[in-house]
Amino acid sequence: MPSEQVLLKPRLAPMIWLTETAAPVCVEISDGLRRTLFRRMSSLISGSLVGLIIIAILLYRNPIPAFFAWAAVDTILVLFRFAVIGRLMRILRDPSLRRPRDTLVVDAFIAGSVLWCAQIGVGAFLCMSLGDPVLAVFGTMLSTGIVGAMCARNPGSPRMVKLQMVLIIVPYAAGAAMGPEPWL
Repeated sequence: MPSEQVLLKPRLAPMIWLTETAAPVCVEISDGLRRTLFRRMSSLISGSLVGLIIIAILLYRNPIPAFFAWAAVDTILVLFRFAVIGRLMRILRDPSLRRPRDTLVVDAFIAGSVLWCAQIGVGAFLCMSLGDPVLAVFGTMLSTGIVGAMCARNPGSPRMVKLQMVLIIVPYAAGAAMGPEPWL
């Protein structure tokens, strides 16, 4: 079976709900939309690496404990996501490696993506609320870059993308509102 024909479905109800469309659609369309979650894993890897680089720059510029905590959480989530992505890529390349518990790997992939966005939102809040214009630029670049990429990458999971966007943009906007620059 070619890799694009392999369908990995989540098992847990919240993850199923996040990856379904709001309107009822036929199974073939629903399955095709769900497959978009697993396209271009390289974009997830490069996005994670860019996030780590930006956090390193922020730590160099402003080594406060909150940034160190953010760096630690981000690193843990990135390593977790890389492990999950590695397993998913092996399954997609060779469907004979697929095991019944692999649905939990799909759930972990979805949960890891949502948690990663939440911690990016916290970081964006920090960048925007500290009043440093350089940090604000980096917080804006990171937030808008990730949100734009998610919208382009996950058209088949609008609920998940909306949740991820809220988890990034709401803290970003709150940080901007709380920061010392009223024009933001």
